[in-house]
Parts: sequence; C-alpha cells; structure tokens
Amino acid sequence: MISETNTGAYYTFVNTPKASTYGTELSISQNLTDSLGVNFNWAELRTNDDTTDKDLEFNPDRIIGAKLTFEATSDIDTSIGVRYVGEQYYKETINRGTPTESTKDSTTNAYTTIDWNLNYDYSKQVTLYVGINNLSGEKIDDILGSSSGRYYFAGAKITF
Repeated sequence: MISETNTGAYYTFVNTPKASTYGTELSISQNLTDSLGVNFNWAELRTNDDTTDKDLEFNPDRIIGAKLTFEATSDIDTSIGVRYVGEQYYKETINRGTPTESTKDSTTNAYTTIDWNLNYDYSKQVTLYVGINNLSGEKIDDILGSSSGRYYFAGAKITF
C-alpha cells in the first residue's frame, strides 16, 4: 500500500508498512431482449493503514454502476451508464510549505457520472470505439487529480 508524504514543496509517495483491505462486489447482467441488455454492479471497500489506524487515502468506500447496452447490429453496439463513486478519505495539508503547515483528516465529495460509448467490430481482430465520459460535466474534487468535466475519447483495440 502507498501513502503520501509531504516534503514541503512537493508530494512524494511511500509504501505503507502494513495495511488491511476488505470488501465485496456484486455484479448482475441480464439480457432483456436479443439486442438489449442491462448490467448492475456494486462494490463496497474498507481500507485501513494499520500504522496510523486511518483509512487508506483515495480509496472510495462505495462504487455503484448501472449500464444499458444496445446491440444495433452484430458489429455495432452502444451503451449508456451511470456510475456513483463514494467519498474518499485523504489527509489535507494546510499552509503547505510554511512554518504553520499542518494536516487534517478530510474526505472528498461523492460524485456521479453518466458515460456513453459506441463500439464497432471492424474485423475479428480490430474494434473501433468512441465515447463521452461524464456527459453531465459533473464537478469532481480537484484533490482527486481530475476535474476535466466532460471528455471525449476514441480508439482502437487490436487483438493478435
């Protein structure tokens, strides 16, 4: 496990000597028709840095998702999904790099995103895809390192 160490001007990460994690996951998929399917997943995670007796930083306590997939043809499918990511513990640094620097226990806000993607099986070895994550432009805490709002992507998956 990794924990954060503040050296004043920058962060560095070090291994945590002893940590515990436990959780459970549930996933259910069901075809509603020949071309329409639904998926639901739920994950609960509990973490502990055994040296500080605090949660491990930046590990959400809960992630819940649901996705609806439509197979338009044998080569094209599209899906839209919603994903909830729960609060995450972190140690906030106050007055970083000053003589009055201190830390306090904090949590990020939970957030929910809506994501869409389209896949095209160009051949048996090549799948092309496009998508938009965070369709609603949900604000995500800056401390998590990504507050990009809505973002677009495209790519190819090649198997050998």
